[in-house]
Amino acid sequence: MKTMEICPVCKTEFIPLYTFAFKDYSVFTCPSCRVRFSKPFIDNSEVYKSEYIRKREVYLGGTNLDYKSIPSLEPYMNLVNKKILDIGCGMGCFLEKLKNDNDVLGLEVSHNFESFLIEKGVPYKIGDIENNLLSLPDSYYDLITFWDVFEHLYDPLKILTMVKDKLSPDGIIINWTNNYDDSISLFAEMSYRLSFGNLRFLMEQSFNRMSGHNYNFVFETLDFIYRQTEFKILDTIITDTPAERLTESITMRFLLNLFYVFNKIFKKGKIICHILIR
Repeated sequence: MKTMEICPVCKTEFIPLYTFAFKDYSVFTCPSCRVRFSKPFIDNSEVYKSEYIRKREVYLGGTNLDYKSIPSLEPYMNLVNKKILDIGCGMGCFLEKLKNDNDVLGLEVSHNFESFLIEKGVPYKIGDIENNLLSLPDSYYDLITFWDVFEHLYDPLKILTMVKDKLSPDGIIINWTNNYDDSISLFAEMSYRLSFGNLRFLMEQSFNRMSGHNYNFVFETLDFIYRQTEFKILDTIITDTPAERLTESITMRFLLNLFYVFNKIFKKGKIICHILIR
């Protein structure tokens, strides 16, 4: 008899009928809000060690604003004399571009990013996200961003509730996160199912717990979280991370770009970005 699980997002109790089992963890899908979550969660302060950062510097050292394919973000990036909070700021690349014209602050859980933040001259706080949020002034920030961060959190609903207190009355939130309603995730899941769990690699890469992901989302999950925190979706952007930022392998770039073609045809994407307002 299977043990009941409780969804960490919507708190629904369910029997896990469709489980992805890996070496040190499992991935469950909530039948109610459709979130996918790993058990146990992974500690992101331990994931981002110095050697991992060096290995992934091509990805971590860029920003989503460098993407030429998402002009729909541009209206929200004309930022001068704004107060900006970047949660999970990593190497500080986003805030580095804005620090001269704005009041910026980055929050980060891993001390291994500190040298990069100091080098870039980006103001920061390192440590527990909840504790650092509590230390910040209420109704202060014009823009609060989660760039590839929401999926790393332990409790995204709680964090978004806390963030709401820090947002100015006319402020916006940008939540750029993963989306498993796309061709890559579907192919990875089919490979796992049809091989009866023997072909795990693609599904493991798709969920990407090794890079610190505790969750994979779809629109329904995010919409549930936003409704619980009384945020409205001002804009939705569906896209993909450029293959050259994800891998140096020519073969893997070709395969990723092939999947991206299918995503465009079916209006899907591995990335979902929401612009949120009160």
